[in-house]
Amino acid sequence: MTADQFARSFFEACGREDWEQVARFWPPGAPLDDRFKKALAGLKVISIGKPFKKDSYGGMFVPYEIQFKNGEAKKFNLAVRQDNPDHRWYFDGGL
Repeated sequence: MTADQFARSFFEACGREDWEQVARFWPPGAPLDDRFKKALAGLKVISIGKPFKKDSYGGMFVPYEIQFKNGEAKKFNLAVRQDNPDHRWYFDGGL
């Protein structure tokens, strides 16, 4: 899975409210709380851009645009990384 495929899968799982799937993308040991679930439930992916690196960060940034259930849209960069023993992608920030 590439970083952009990860981002799309992550956001689509949030939109479906498939929290079991989202938990697979979440860093091990970090809580997946109800505040997060409420904020991202039902979102729609508008676009996923080309991943890029920055010198000071060990992961990748994936540009995205999403639309929340209330109609509000957001553009930002999702931080993802796979520098773990299993080389699995995990969410690292950018919401």
